[in-house]
This record gives sequence, structure tokens and C-alpha cells, in this order.
Amino acid sequence: MTMWTRLLVVGVVMAVSLQTQAVQIGAGSGIPAGILDSAGSRLNIDNTVFPNLPAATYDVVDFEYSASANPGNLQPFLAALTGANQYTVLWVGPTASSPGAGINTVPYAPGTEQFTLGAATDVYAGFNASSNTVFFGAGLTDHNNPALFGITPGSVIGPFTNNNLGRSYAFEINVARAQNIIPEPATASLGLLALSGLAMRRRRTT
Repeated sequence: MTMWTRLLVVGVVMAVSLQTQAVQIGAGSGIPAGILDSAGSRLNIDNTVFPNLPAATYDVVDFEYSASANPGNLQPFLAALTGANQYTVLWVGPTASSPGAGINTVPYAPGTEQFTLGAATDVYAGFNASSNTVFFGAGLTDHNNPALFGITPGSVIGPFTNNNLGRSYAFEINVARAQNIIPEPATASLGLLALSGLAMRRRRTT
């Protein structure tokens, strides 16, 4: 393999790795929390961490949350804000039973849970819960009572029984650009220019 071929491979790998870094959506499983809802089912959409993602196809990497010992079913989802206190669902994950107290992570294999954005979009994380399973702390959430387990991609959610409720639930949904996306030429070129420049400097000094 020639020096130029090695540089090309390294540059492409660097460009791909820049695009596949996981992005957190939702307040996070590690936020200071320790309060629980009363019994009953609920839907919550976090209003504190909603990154603007560029147009692309994304893999949902995992759903992570801080759980109480109370049993319950949880259904994660992602949505875009499309009106006043109104969201359109982008992705709905499989419903899972909480295994017990602590930080619980539900991982997804690459390519199994995906959504596509046609334009740059602020993406919000939410979940349905059949009981008071997930802790919350200070923050801001659109909160609905009861849960809406029947949602699918394209469903419209809102208005809520409690818009802008002053709390954040300790959960997050992590996403990354699908790994089969071809690196953007500009990104790949920057990496190659930097590496080729390094190679030229080395040749001059030998």
C-alpha cells in the first residue's frame, strides 16, 4: 500500500468517525433526580436537551434511564416540534419492561432502529411509562396523563395535560448517523489535506 493510499484510508476513516459520534437527546440518565410521580401512566417529552440534527439517516443507539424499584413498561420515542405544544413523532422504540432500580440501558443493534430527517431538525426525546418507574428532578417537560402507547411515526402529540411542567425526567436517547452514509466530500477533503500536508513536510525533512 502506497503512502497516498494509506493517507486516503485514514482520511476517510476520520471523516466517517466524525459523522457517527453519538448525540444525546433528553436531559440525561445522570441528572440530579430522586423524585417520583404518583401511581399512573404518563407520557413525557423533555424540553431541555433537543439538539438540531442535520438531514441524514440516524441509528438509535440506546435508551437509558434512572429507574426506581417500581415495575413498569417503557416506550421511548423521538419527535419534532411542529406547532404550539404539538409534536410529530419521528421514531418509536419497542416497549420494554424495566428490570429494576438503577441506571438501565436498552441497546439497539446498528440498522435495527432508524429514522431519517429530510432537513435540519430540532429532535426531542420522550417516553411512555405505564407506572412511576423513572425518577425526575428540576427541568422542563411536556407532560401528559395518561400515556399514549399507541403512537407510531407520523403521529401528532399535543396539547398536553401539563405543558412546560417544571421537571426533567432522568433519561436519554442516544443517536448517531447511520454508518452506511458516505462521508461528505468537504469533511473528507479537510482530513486528507491535513494528512497530505504532514506527509509533504516529512518528505522535505528527509
